[in-house]
Amino acid sequence: MVDRAWDLLANGKPQVTRFRLNPLNRRWTSPQGDKSDAWVISTCNAQLDDKGKVVSILGTVFDISDLKWAETMESRRKNEAIEAKRQQEK
Repeated sequence: MVDRAWDLLANGKPQVTRFRLNPLNRRWTSPQGDKSDAWVISTCNAQLDDKGKVVSILGTVFDISDLKWAETMESRRKNEAIEAKRQQEK
């Protein structure tokens, strides 16, 4: 994944990648105290010279663990609501 992104970046195409960090090395704790995977989003842009050669690369990494946790909680609540409605219709 990194090699592919690097190749695209070397051709001047900005890259945005989301990935989960190794759970053995990095965990995230929710506001309720639950442990979950840590997630980050990485953005990279290459600055090219007149000949198209990479001069420099600017990259950022943001921790999006709280957003991924919120997505998971929203999905779980939706599934619980669907199941509760299904049970009521029986």
